[in-house]
Amino acid sequence: MGLLKKYLKPDIYLDNITFLDTTKLKEKGIKILLVDLDNTLSAHGSINPDEFAIKQIERVEKSGIKCIIFSNAMGNRAKEFSEIIGIDC
Repeated sequence: MGLLKKYLKPDIYLDNITFLDTTKLKEKGIKILLVDLDNTLSAHGSINPDEFAIKQIERVEKSGIKCIIFSNAMGNRAKEFSEIIGIDC
């Protein structure tokens, strides 16, 4: 089994990022959240963050958890998206 498959498995599966309970994450000692871009923060193929994406990142980071975009988006799309929203990628 490759390293990515062995160590980078999601611990939580949610239907929507709005269901993410940041209080529970903080109680478990979570300090960083890896967030996918497509169909999590934005519609598949979206170039710019919309109000929803900005609001969700602000909500999580306000709780003290750092967000990082972790995506297989092609080219520089994820990097550009993250720069606009002000988080790492």
